[in-house]
Amino acid sequence: ANALYDPNDSSITMCYELMEHFYKLFKSSGKNEQQAYEKMFDAVRFVFLHELGHAMIDLYKLPMTGNEEDAADRVSAYICLEEIKDGVKSVLAAADAFEIESKGKTADKRDMADEHLLSEQRFYNSLCMIYGSNTVKYQNFVKQGYLPKERAVRCPNEYERTMQSWQSL
Repeated sequence: ANALYDPNDSSITMCYELMEHFYKLFKSSGKNEQQAYEKMFDAVRFVFLHELGHAMIDLYKLPMTGNEEDAADRVSAYICLEEIKDGVKSVLAAADAFEIESKGKTADKRDMADEHLLSEQRFYNSLCMIYGSNTVKYQNFVKQGYLPKERAVRCPNEYERTMQSWQSL
């Protein structure tokens, strides 16, 4: 189950196994078949745009001053939130997948050494991007305790900087 950008031929590959992984993941969390299918589709869209982020970084030789995987997550969230009608569902589906994947799993050396952030971090970063895009509309993230207040106060600035960075690049 994978998706990847290949700089050798400038292609993005989305494996069917990734779709199956997401479908089973959402089913395992109690979603019915239709809900699991919809969440799977939304999560796959987020992943495709994540890989497109890698492609843009490579093809346009964009400067990265931080973790490229985090930058790819953030551009995916930015595109979903700003360019796609109901794209917030894709960011939420990705966040849900990150949260489900993190449950019952203790990070080991492989996880810590991986270029991707930990699933828990990706979960909170995704929520922060959504909340930062519209603090009034998504105030329940904080009120219901999904996003800690200490992080939430920084989210509008994080979102704004991400948006400005990708618009400039």
